[in-house]
Amino acid sequence: MEMKRKGFTLLEILVVVVILGILAGVATAWVGTTVADAKEATRQSDLITLERQLELYRVQHGDTYPWEWEDIGEDIDLVIEQLLQRTNEYGEVMPADGNPRQYKYGPYLDKFPMSAFAQGDKSDGVITFGDVFTFEPEDSSNGYSSSDGGSSTSSPSASSGRRGRVRR
Repeated sequence: MEMKRKGFTLLEILVVVVILGILAGVATAWVGTTVADAKEATRQSDLITLERQLELYRVQHGDTYPWEWEDIGEDIDLVIEQLLQRTNEYGEVMPADGNPRQYKYGPYLDKFPMSAFAQGDKSDGVITFGDVFTFEPEDSSNGYSSSDGGSSTSSPSASSGRRGRVRR
């Protein structure tokens, strides 16, 4: 009496499952690398945009960067505000009821690119623009505040909680 085979043996099914597992592992590793590369590319692009906009600000404001205004100094939130709002030639931010003709510069950014400061595999969070300044995170913080030169004064941001420093 001859028996006809009607299906797969346990060994055949096990081999297929192992092969699918290996393929899934390879695909997952590839996708993870692709995502990390995309994040790094975004960070690099954001840094280039930030650098160019800071240079444009400097050119339009008489060779003065936003942190060089006396009333802004070390406050990173005021530096960011300079880039997100319209300003006049003296670095004053346009008030809500201000005349746009008097505040003809900016805004330089639609939003501040925090991805440029992301901690990750390929980023230590330190951003340097030549010998002009450096954004540098403090040891265990989530963001940035600022300091000048060699001093290391840091002040938490009231609105956003960013901490770090701007070194010139």
